[in-house]
Amino acid sequence: MPSLRRLILVAPFALSLALFGCPKPDSDTSASETSSDSDTGEPVVPLAAIEEACAGLFDCACALYPYDDAAACVAAEQGRVAALEAAAATRGLTVDAACVVADLAYNRLGCDPWPDGELGERGVGECPHCQPAYGSKAVGEACVAYDDGASDCAQGLRCAGNVFISSDTFCYDPCAPAAVDAPCPAAGCGDAMVCTRAGACAPKVGREGDECGDPAVECGPGLACDESADEDAVCFPGFAPGEPCGDCWYCCAGDSYCGASSTCEPLPLAGEACGPADECADGLYCADGSADCTPLPGPGEPCEYDCAEGSYCATTTSYLCVPYPTAGEPCSDGLCAGYLECSDGVCVARPAICAM
Repeated sequence: MPSLRRLILVAPFALSLALFGCPKPDSDTSASETSSDSDTGEPVVPLAAIEEACAGLFDCACALYPYDDAAACVAAEQGRVAALEAAAATRGLTVDAACVVADLAYNRLGCDPWPDGELGERGVGECPHCQPAYGSKAVGEACVAYDDGASDCAQGLRCAGNVFISSDTFCYDPCAPAAVDAPCPAAGCGDAMVCTRAGACAPKVGREGDECGDPAVECGPGLACDESADEDAVCFPGFAPGEPCGDCWYCCAGDSYCGASSTCEPLPLAGEACGPADECADGLYCADGSADCTPLPGPGEPCEYDCAEGSYCATTTSYLCVPYPTAGEPCSDGLCAGYLECSDGVCVARPAICAM
């Protein structure tokens, strides 16, 4: 049975954080100057700041808005900020007005869309991280993360934890170097690791329980990827070549597959006969009219269906492999690199979906 995948608890401020970044204030305003005044009862964030943010939002040419108009935006954001201030007072936290105001700005990309897709090297937080309300806990101390993005960690830190190791959460510095099983730092996890969808740095050679839905992750020796779970797939002990696999086509470990005899067999290498369902080792394919496994063609080479990584089989070039076009380049086949889309024959950024 697959073991538990490594999950990371992160502050679930994702909607507003992902769309509004919380940059470090430009000025050297002290925390006391940016905090709420419980004696006066005055709100931390002035109405003018909310109105300015909502007006800027509706100046964007967005494909979709979260509110009917700027007035509805102001009303909703006033309520959210008031709830944040009230909760901070109850929790004994300090509200940082500069961070709250920065969170009200349209989003970290201005009017551009936030790329969808996996978490990847986007990381989990900013460096330094800016909490709307914070406490005094230091790095390594047990902490509590709240749904509104606040925590009792000191400003600049995040509250998270690896539940595969422990149910506890702790304060960590998103600017610190990457570490295995620790929350992903803002700079990413480096070349040898990936930042999983759960927000943990994990080796690209997957261990038992590691997520393996990411194409950059290959399960280690003796492990197979439970592909039945789609994006929740994990590495688990697979069957070795020669062992029975029944009808579980993904249960064979390493470079092996469940063959016609319902036993795990090594995937055919280049020049070897293809499997009964055209199986071949990674980077190979079973070409039409051939019974042998052949390396996938690269840019400029003739193709039938697939090409080597980073290129595709273009029908407009008489079936030659070509690199995916980047921003501003023609996309006659309707395909583009990364998070771009093909519009009027050119690769462009996807239209914005604005949210507060």
